[in-house]
Amino acid sequence: MLSLGAQKLNLNSNWAEVRRDWVCKACQRRKPEIARVSDNGVLLCQLEWHHDHLRDHAKKMVGSLVNTEDRTPEARDLRRGVDACKDLTMRFFTTLICNDCNTAEGKAKGRLGDLIPSYFSFSPREIMRFIQVKPNRMHGIDDEAVRDVWNEVESDVADRLAFLDILAGRLKAGGHRIQGNPPQFWSPHVLTSIVPRLASQQGHDAESLYRIPGIVSERSVRHDGFGISPRLKRTGSRRPSLEDLAAFRTSQGVETPWRRVVPDWRCEVCRRDRSEALRLSGKGKWTGRLHRHMVFTAERDPQALFWRVGDESWMGAFRSYRVVYICQDCRQVVTDLRSIDASYSENALSVSDLRDLVTDIAPNRKHDVDLPAARARADENSEYLGLIDDYNRHRSQSISLTIELTTLTGEFRMGQEEALIELTPLAWAPRFSDDQLRERLDWLLLEGRRLRREDLERDADLLPMEPRA
Repeated sequence: MLSLGAQKLNLNSNWAEVRRDWVCKACQRRKPEIARVSDNGVLLCQLEWHHDHLRDHAKKMVGSLVNTEDRTPEARDLRRGVDACKDLTMRFFTTLICNDCNTAEGKAKGRLGDLIPSYFSFSPREIMRFIQVKPNRMHGIDDEAVRDVWNEVESDVADRLAFLDILAGRLKAGGHRIQGNPPQFWSPHVLTSIVPRLASQQGHDAESLYRIPGIVSERSVRHDGFGISPRLKRTGSRRPSLEDLAAFRTSQGVETPWRRVVPDWRCEVCRRDRSEALRLSGKGKWTGRLHRHMVFTAERDPQALFWRVGDESWMGAFRSYRVVYICQDCRQVVTDLRSIDASYSENALSVSDLRDLVTDIAPNRKHDVDLPAARARADENSEYLGLIDDYNRHRSQSISLTIELTTLTGEFRMGQEEALIELTPLAWAPRFSDDQLRERLDWLLLEGRRLRREDLERDADLLPMEPRA
């Protein structure tokens, strides 16, 4: 930042998670040569995953030939065949490249206009042939080289599309099934058994161990350049027709939130219904995803409060949570907040916070929200987030203990009392004596069974509202 005269930093997680001597597969520049200063004085340190859109096109073509709502073994085998066919059409694997190469690839396709199909992507090696590279600068583009590359690969793309037609015919006839499940290269059971024990021995909750890689990445990421552009002028919004609504509903899988919620659903924040929550994207397509949001309830049981917080019951605790669904525009407030600072959690703003922040509400239009106000509200929520963290630790410990007890008495054929003696040290907490641990363990096991039962009830509530095909 000092050497390039930048005032702010925009560094994404892709940049943070690769080595300092990483080299772009397309332009062959290293990180110090890729970083550049934007017109707003922001140092851009951005790497992007570049993928072959031909695979997306294949997914669209062959994916429509199978019934995604059919849960029979034959239908599952056929869907696995579809996945395999998609991979057979792509020209290159998804590759991490610098943002300048990714941007240049898009511009190069634009230079050819209608000559090139929208689902085509230049590979990193092909990008290398038409970009004009300088350190700490955006790439120039050699238009003649772009045309030469396309002329060389056009027939190969046509061959792959012809091959896709053959595969589509086989899938339509019920062929190309693949049986079984992809192999797992880890054992969830082993992790479930070992991590809580290791965590307890080190004085940490199990969830904190799982989160370490993400915490390290979040510490490195910066988005100073986000949200500094002037706000867009508000324009009129188009309402979806009945045909638009029907087409969008059809495009959503039976297990998506759009089809899980009750017919008269309204957003828990802005109170818009499904037709009002739909919005046209910049590409003229209707978007309207619904998102899960957790609403926590307070613990009122004195005994539970004692075992959770001891004599400091004034601190309070969360007992449970319920899942509500909010529209994509209300959820965008949290997304934008995390774009500014990735350390903000998914729960940084509660439903009541969002209701206070989302005031510019209109059908089929994105909300205009004061992001500095949203950030200030999130910063004030440290106590609220602390209660959520405490709930997650309690949940992790309680459920892990129930699983551990089942493992000891089941797989290891240990007697119930012997297993409880083995688990008693894992009920340790700073505020309790050794004499209280067995009683606390019994309570934690009850809590573990309650929390698992609530999970099953939530899963049942989240089953599709519509019957399966």
